[in-house]
Amino acid sequence: MSQDTSQSPSSFAWKKVEIETHDGKTYNMTPIVFGFMYYEDISKPFITANLFITDSGMNARSEAPIQGYEKVTIEVSAPGEDGTDQDYEYEFYVYRLGDIVISNKVQTYNMGLISKEALQNEGVRISKTMKGYPHDIAKECIEDFLKSDKDFFADEATNKSVFIASNKTPFTVCANLLYKSMSAPTPRTDSGSDNSTLTGHSGFMFFENAKGFNFRSINNLCDPTKDLPGGDGKGRTFVDTATPDGSLSNVITNVTFESEINVMEGLRLGAYCSELQTYNFDTGYVETGFFSAKDEYDNQSHLGANEKLTEGQIKLSKTPTRITSSIISNEAYYSGQDNASVDAEIKDWTKNTLVQSISRNYLLNTQGLKIEVPGNLDLVVGEKVNVILPSSVTQDERATAPTDTENSGVYLITQLSRFYDRPTMNVKTVLKLHRDSYGYEEPGTST
Repeated sequence: MSQDTSQSPSSFAWKKVEIETHDGKTYNMTPIVFGFMYYEDISKPFITANLFITDSGMNARSEAPIQGYEKVTIEVSAPGEDGTDQDYEYEFYVYRLGDIVISNKVQTYNMGLISKEALQNEGVRISKTMKGYPHDIAKECIEDFLKSDKDFFADEATNKSVFIASNKTPFTVCANLLYKSMSAPTPRTDSGSDNSTLTGHSGFMFFENAKGFNFRSINNLCDPTKDLPGGDGKGRTFVDTATPDGSLSNVITNVTFESEINVMEGLRLGAYCSELQTYNFDTGYVETGFFSAKDEYDNQSHLGANEKLTEGQIKLSKTPTRITSSIISNEAYYSGQDNASVDAEIKDWTKNTLVQSISRNYLLNTQGLKIEVPGNLDLVVGEKVNVILPSSVTQDERATAPTDTENSGVYLITQLSRFYDRPTMNVKTVLKLHRDSYGYEEPGTST
């Protein structure tokens, strides 16, 4: 039997927690669930969860029995964004049982849950050569090879690609496409120069959230005006508890400043400035290109309001700190007689994708926050939220400068965890947030 939720934004009620065994029997696990932890990560192509069980008489672990790969359906009711109760359903499969303790005829254990596709992925191997746009290849991996019926959301890539799978799993194929994909507009590369400038919107992310699978351009994820496919186009705003004008559902109950950018690591990765040396197998020529995060900044979308990199990053963008080399060929999949670099349908875009993807992925961690908010079960990774924090000044000064303009602003949700607590019947959501630049833009203003 489910419980009624109160008006508190952190309240929830169990609708059902069921486990379906391999012989088709269904067991109601709701009475023995002590807690439920749910996880999403923008770097993972699956969702995980944990059910914390306290069993004092059902003996479900042995009676069912629970042996692995059983289907678990969890449904809860909680206040939505508009304050009215909404139902949220999750479907997982058991992949582990751990922390088993039996004391005084009471069993406690941790049931590890994961998306069905993550388990299926381990047993599927792709041996074909896959050709086409990267987002179409990724979709084929999920829908045709993993047979998933979940929604698939993708930003369209502009470059066609070839990937020889060589018995790789579908998730591995998708992961290998991320650094080889470009989003609109078409990159600008002066290929006629020995010292060409390498530019373009490269770099994608592949992940699963509660809405489905996502193959998303980093440039679009960093665009405050673009929402996730299937979203409502509006970013949620969360305010610190010290700010008096927030409703209960959008109040930040705890905020932690994460470790921000590591300059030494960025230098070694070539995130600020790097040199790419390529040997063209078709022509026998060696070409050198340079990428500078400073020069490309205005051509990219950014979450922060700053119009440029920080002064330190600008200085570090003047000299290459990493040299990367690669063999390229435009004739590998071209049988014509003309210039393959111009006429080939499938070209080698390494010069446009490799070093830029490294930089884009790394600079996304320029600033990080971790906030805790009540409820908000409709939030997913990949969405953007607006965080407003009070300035750390005296009370008198706060009257004229109430907002922390350095740390407030739009962030990308990169990790999400929720804990459903049975004793209190409350759920809290912890968001790990990142963005690639600093600055907060006051409403009604533009930078």
